[in-house]
Amino acid sequence: MRLPKTINILGHKIKIVRKQLRSCMGKFVTRQLTIYLHPCNTSLMRETLLHEILHVIIWISRVGFTTLADEERFIHNLSPVLYQVLKDNKGLL
Repeated sequence: MRLPKTINILGHKIKIVRKQLRSCMGKFVTRQLTIYLHPCNTSLMRETLLHEILHVIIWISRVGFTTLADEERFIHNLSPVLYQVLKDNKGLL
């Protein structure tokens, strides 16, 4: 999968970097404004990128979750559904 080097999310320039990760498929590092993605198959990488973009949106918009686990559970449930909707409706955007 060809990834952009950066994406713009609500006025923030976010870097995207492929990197071997040990404990996860992706992560967003706020201090670096960087999304790290573990190299994998295209479909999983796209879904992981969307998952991490949702973390960025929540961080920027300052939506408060009681715990990081609550945020992760919310995104874990939302991201595959949103990914499938966008995949099934290419003319949507």
